[in-house]
Amino acid sequence: MRTEQEMMGLILGVAAANERVRAVVMNGSRADPNAPRDIFQDYDIVYYVTDMASLSEKHEFWWVAIYVAKGLCRREILYAKWRLDRIVREMLLQMLEWEAGIATDFLVSMGKCRKRLEAHLPEEQWQALLLTYADGSYEGTWNSLFAACDLFRQTAKFVASHFGYEYPGGDDQRVGKHLEWLRDLCASSGV
Repeated sequence: MRTEQEMMGLILGVAAANERVRAVVMNGSRADPNAPRDIFQDYDIVYYVTDMASLSEKHEFWWVAIYVAKGLCRREILYAKWRLDRIVREMLLQMLEWEAGIATDFLVSMGKCRKRLEAHLPEEQWQALLLTYADGSYEGTWNSLFAACDLFRQTAKFVASHFGYEYPGGDDQRVGKHLEWLRDLCASSGV
């Protein structure tokens, strides 16, 4: 594992090597002097750039899924559920809407709050979506997170293939393994 000094050197090195980066800011619990130190503190780095399109967040679903897991490990159910329900779910629903759009040649509106999405998804996929809605428990939220990951993976691969894009399989695999590791770590430590 890298030291904090090595990480800061790497982060600043990336910024120095890329002419589009104008400033680097660290936020999150590592930058907060009042936050308790724990093993889940990562490096929440924001690069301010001149050209956002070239550095867009292509794989945000997977990165935010890690925040859900960290919230669960920290026993912060409200934080974890907010990230799962507001951010992860929105990206999942957008992907499902694109798949439904492909099936309908994008000629059918899914309606306000995607109320017609069910009619344009296979029953198995609809049932998989319903599994992403957690109860209020930590275990239920873990299960919902993994259900969302499975459904996102399946749907995103289809959508990427349809439009001729490469699916970020490497990110998917690395983050998936990390999520499993976090779940096992939290379970073994009684969290």
